[in-house]
Amino acid sequence: MRTINKGLWVAGVLAALSGCGVSGEWTMQSIDPESARAHFNLQWLQLMEDGRYAACAQATGKTHAMSGRYLYDQKAGTLMFKTTDGTTRTYNAKLVGLGDQLKVSSAEPSQAWTAVMKRLDSCPNGMCRPAGTAGGPGGGDSDSRVSRTWPGK
Repeated sequence: MRTINKGLWVAGVLAALSGCGVSGEWTMQSIDPESARAHFNLQWLQLMEDGRYAACAQATGKTHAMSGRYLYDQKAGTLMFKTTDGTTRTYNAKLVGLGDQLKVSSAEPSQAWTAVMKRLDSCPNGMCRPAGTAGGPGGGDSDSRVSRTWPGK
């Protein structure tokens, strides 16, 4: 009986450490090669459990907020984003370690880069939190611009 209880305790600890799958807040830890930031410029990313996302990207010295829907297919190893303007982007992605890192790489054979996103407990100082995200300047977590029907549409 002790062995079973110990096994359940270890399983519980591992589940707690690994988080809730891909949902959560992430920040860019590294990208290789560095020049690939032109192809993947997300600095902060929040993946919500209901399939919505909010992100901050840095391009040409400016920070841009974006939001929409995402779909993570762990079996296929893909992460797909659909922005509120309808643009769709697909990346290769997988959780590594104890679920505290998300490796994202190009799904395009002509591009070879890998970014490592680190799971956060909170948004770091100096990073934007788009209005309409939990804890963001807009408060709450609703965003009427986000389609609630994707990916079934």
